[in-house]
Amino acid sequence: MKKILIILLCLLLVGCQKGNQEEIAYGRYNELLTQLVTNTSFNTSSEYFDASLEVAELDDGTYRYYVFIDGARIAMYDVIALAYLENSDLENEMQPSIGIFDTIDYTFIPNQEKKEDGYVKGLVLSGLSDTKSFEVKLLIEWYDKELTNRSMEYLLLSSNEVNIDE
Repeated sequence: MKKILIILLCLLLVGCQKGNQEEIAYGRYNELLTQLVTNTSFNTSSEYFDASLEVAELDDGTYRYYVFIDGARIAMYDVIALAYLENSDLENEMQPSIGIFDTIDYTFIPNQEKKEDGYVKGLVLSGLSDTKSFEVKLLIEWYDKELTNRSMEYLLLSSNEVNIDE
């Protein structure tokens, strides 16, 4: 009986901890999304990494977009990326993100890749648009090697500047 109580208590603690982690991640997502949506200053490129947009038309007349983030020129730890499609229904749609809800931390180190340890060559975010012409706002956040200095960049990528695969 004592073992059963201990097991139940452990399961309860693990469940509460998981719920807490999800709440923290969702809070962080909302915080970053608010920053991204309200930001008024965007670059079209970064000196620290490459970011590009590709778009493909789907059979139903919608457009799937892919945001590629790669080509790191500096070491970037605990990378978070969030994309926001202008005119999205924020109340009913989650925006594409990586590094917020994941259980692994993503790291870019120039010319290095070790996926099992989170050292990646690049990241991809994907979403849908109802229109052929749109802009994707992109927020990238990362830390330095000591995990003490946080950097953040805001980019604006336009579907008007890419060829659309049909």
